[in-house]
Amino acid sequence: MGNLFRKRILTTFLFILTLILLNINIIKADVKDESFEIKISYGIDGKFKANKYIPVQVEVTSKQEDFVGEVEIRTDTNEVGKYDAFIKSISVNKGKSEKVTIPIIVPENSAKIKVNLNKGKNTVFSKSALVSKGRINDNNFLLGILSEDRSALGYISNVIYQGNMKTYGFTTTIENVNLDENIIFDNYLNIDGLDIILINNYNLGNFKKEHYDALSKWVSNGGTLIISAGANEGKTIKNINKEFLNITSNGYKEESINLFGENINLINSTLVIEGGEVILEANNIPLAYSIKRDKGEIIITSFDLGLEPFISSSKASEFIKVILEKSEKRLVGNNNGKMGPGYYGTSQITTTVPIEKIVSFETIVIIVAIYAIVIGFVLYYILKKLNKRDLTWIFVPATSIVFTIIIFIVGSSTRVKDVVLNQNNIVHINKDSTSSVLGYLGIGTKYRNNLEINNPLNLSLTPINTDYYMYPEEDTKKEVLRLKTVYEGNNKKFSLANNSALEIKSFKITSNNQVFNRIENNLFVDGNKLSGTIKNTLGYDIRNLIFLSNNSIWEIGSLKKDEEKTIENLNVKVAYGLEGYGGSLAEKYYNTRFNSKGDTSGEEFKNIIRNSTLFQVASYELNLEGYKLIGITDMPIDYELNFDNKSVSKFDSTLIVQDVDLNLVKKDGIISYPEGYFKGIVDSYTSNVYYQNQTNSFYGAGDVFINYNIDSNLEITEIGLRNIQVYDYMQSTLDSYVYNHKTGEYEKFVIGTKAEKLNNLNDYLENNTLKIKLTINENKGETGMPVITVTGREK
Repeated sequence: MGNLFRKRILTTFLFILTLILLNINIIKADVKDESFEIKISYGIDGKFKANKYIPVQVEVTSKQEDFVGEVEIRTDTNEVGKYDAFIKSISVNKGKSEKVTIPIIVPENSAKIKVNLNKGKNTVFSKSALVSKGRINDNNFLLGILSEDRSALGYISNVIYQGNMKTYGFTTTIENVNLDENIIFDNYLNIDGLDIILINNYNLGNFKKEHYDALSKWVSNGGTLIISAGANEGKTIKNINKEFLNITSNGYKEESINLFGENINLINSTLVIEGGEVILEANNIPLAYSIKRDKGEIIITSFDLGLEPFISSSKASEFIKVILEKSEKRLVGNNNGKMGPGYYGTSQITTTVPIEKIVSFETIVIIVAIYAIVIGFVLYYILKKLNKRDLTWIFVPATSIVFTIIIFIVGSSTRVKDVVLNQNNIVHINKDSTSSVLGYLGIGTKYRNNLEINNPLNLSLTPINTDYYMYPEEDTKKEVLRLKTVYEGNNKKFSLANNSALEIKSFKITSNNQVFNRIENNLFVDGNKLSGTIKNTLGYDIRNLIFLSNNSIWEIGSLKKDEEKTIENLNVKVAYGLEGYGGSLAEKYYNTRFNSKGDTSGEEFKNIIRNSTLFQVASYELNLEGYKLIGITDMPIDYELNFDNKSVSKFDSTLIVQDVDLNLVKKDGIISYPEGYFKGIVDSYTSNVYYQNQTNSFYGAGDVFINYNIDSNLEITEIGLRNIQVYDYMQSTLDSYVYNHKTGEYEKFVIGTKAEKLNNLNDYLENNTLKIKLTINENKGETGMPVITVTGREK
C-alpha cells in the first residue's frame, strides 16, 4: 500500500514537472454565473476600422444582487503569450441593466476578445466574442452623421473617387454610420476610427465641454469635421462654442446658384469665420470654408446639406467630393505611406536610448587586463621587493576598490534611474506662437516589475505597436498581462505589467496650446536661391536647420542659441521632400561609417539616425503645405507624466517645425515663385511602373504622366524644369517629354540636374497646366519627379 501511494505521488509529480518543462498552459474557459448576463456589441453602427480604437459596448444585467465592480476586456497582442486589458468600473442594481463603452485596440491579425466581469480580484462572469464583421477598408472613408434627419444625407454614400485607380489601383468610397452624441461625450477614443464627422441640422446646444474637447483632439489627429449652416443655422453654428469655432452669421437668404453647371436654389448663410478660407464658391458666393487644425480640418458649408432641392440634384455628390478632396488625399497618402521608413523608425527611436558615450568593449577589456596585471604581477613583484608580502590582504582589496570606482565612473554615462523616459518630440509652432506637440515616447524601468503611468494633464496618450513581425500563436499563448488601461471618463491610466528590466514600451502623446519662442527670420526666394537673415531666438542650440517649400529643401546648418546668420543665394540642397531628406541623412552616416570607414564621432553625426527618423516621421504626421523652418534641438518637453514618484532618467530630442512667411521676389511686376511651389501631380502611369509617393520617385518600366497646375490668375513668363536625385544611383538625366497642345503630341525635352528653361510657353500650356511624360527604364535606376520654377505677373 505504501509503495502504491509513493508511486502515485511520484507519477503526479512527474506529470506536473512535464507540464512545466513543456510550457503547457491551461487556458481558463469562460466563467458562467447564472446571476449575470452580458451582451456585447462593437463599432459605430457595427462598423470599424483596423488599427484604430474600437468602441465596445458591454451591457451587464445583475439578476440576484447589487453589483459593484469592473468590466475588463482582454485583447491579443503582437507579443507571443501576452494580452492587453482595458478596464472600466460599473455599478448595477439588482434586477437592472447598465451599459459601459470601452475603446479598445485589436491587433491586425486577431479578432478575438474576452469580456470579464470582475469583483475585486475575482472574475465572476466572462464571455468571449469576435470583432470581425463590419470592418471598413482602410482606403475608404468612414463618416459619422449627427443629424435630426439622417436619411436625407444618404446620397453621400454615392461619392466615389475614381482617380486613385490610376495611381494606387483602387477607388475610394464613403461609408456612412449614424453617430450618437453620447459616444463622443463618453470618450474621445470612441470616434478614433471615424475619418469624417458631419453635423447637419442638429442642435449643438446639447454639447458640453467634453464634446468639444473630444472633437478638438479628434480633428487635431487628422479628422475632418463638416458643419452646415443655412436654414438650420440656429441649431448648428449659432449654438456652437465660440472657443471651439469662432463663427457668426449675418443671416441667410435663398439664392439661385450655378453649381457645377446646374442652377439650384440654396438657402445660404452669410458667414464670418475666424481663420476660415473659402474653398468653393459659385456666383461669387462662398459655399464652403476650411480651417486647418494641425493634421485635420474643419469645413463649414453655407447651406444645409440635407434639404431639397440640393439632395435631389445630380451635383450633390459632386459637391461633397470636391470639399473633401484634401481629406481624401490625406487619407490615401497616409495609408499608402504609413509603412515607410518613418513608420518603422518609431520603434527604433522609442526603444533606443540616446546615450552619447557608450563604453566600448575594448575599453572594458583594457581595464580588466590592467586589473589582472596589477593584481597578478605588479602588486606581487612590488611587495616581494619590499619584503612586505604579508600586506597582500590589504592591497588586493584596496586595488579592487579602486578599479571598482574607475569602472563606476567610466560607466556613469550609461547609468539610468528607476524609470527611463525616452522622448522624441515634434513641435509645430504656428505664426501666432501657439503650437501643437507630438511625442513618441519610450517608457521602461530598470527593474523587473510593474510600472504605473499617471497622466495628470489628461493628454492624448496612447500605446503604439512596435512589434511588427511577431504574431500570437494559439497553441503557445499564455494569459500574461502586458499593458493595462483603466478608463475613468476621458481620463485613463496605464500600467505596464510583467516588464523585463529595461524593456521599453512605446507610446504616442499629443499636447496643444503650449507657447514657444519663434525663430526670427526675414527670408525670400528667387527661383531656387534662398536669401535673407535668420536669428536663433528659440532659446536652445539648433544642430540642423532647413527651410522647406513643399518638396524643396535648403540646408541652413547649425545655429547656436542667439546666433544670427545672413544667407545669400543659397541653393536647393534636395527636392524630394522631408522623408527623402531624412533618409539621405541616414545614408550619409552609413556610407561614412561602413563604406568610407570615416569618423562619425563628430557633432555632425550626433544622434543622426534618431534625427533622420524624426524628419521622416514628421513628413507624414504634419501638414507640410506652405513654408517651414525645421530644426533639430535638445529642447526638453514636459508632458508632466509621473510614475508614482519614482526617479526618472529623461532623454529629449525635439524637431521644431515653424510656419514662416516668405517674401516672394518681385521685380517690375514679375513674381518669382520658389522651386517646388507648384507641385507635380501624378495623373497616371502604366502597369509596370511603381510609384513611391513619399519620395516622389518611380521605378520599373513604362510611362508616367504628370500635371503641374499653375495659378490660373498668373500670366506666366518663364518656366524652368529640373531633375532631382534622391540617391546617387538614380538617373541624373531623364527620358522626358513635354506635351505640345498645338501638335497634340509629347515632344522630347531633356531634363537634367540643372534647370532647363522651356521656350514658347503658349505651345505647352493650357489653362496654365503643364503636362510632362517620363519614360521609366528599370535598367537606368530609380527616377525622381521633376520640379519646376515659375515666374510671372498677376493678370
